[in-house]
Amino acid sequence: MEIDLKLSQLKLLQKVESTEDDNVDAIVSLPTGEKRTVTFFTVKNLQSIMERHRSTGECLSGKYFWATDMVIVRDLRRVTLDAVVADMIESGELNSASGPVDES
Repeated sequence: MEIDLKLSQLKLLQKVESTEDDNVDAIVSLPTGEKRTVTFFTVKNLQSIMERHRSTGECLSGKYFWATDMVIVRDLRRVTLDAVVADMIESGELNSASGPVDES
């Protein structure tokens, strides 16, 4: 099924403080009415989180990290996120890498 990518919508749920070292929750609204949730992390942000966990003791002192519906990107610029979402929709990977939005 081909989706008109111009009709999909990406809504960021909080402000991005750093496009290079941050993460952001988002909702992807598809033309079918389906909504998917995803969290975008930059590579640098994963490193920062694991270093912080090393000092706090979380996640076996930073030896691992996991997140539900995680997509890793090089940066959090809007143009990058839009392109990633479009590619994931086109390739059929969005449903595997994201979760359904529970609107109940």
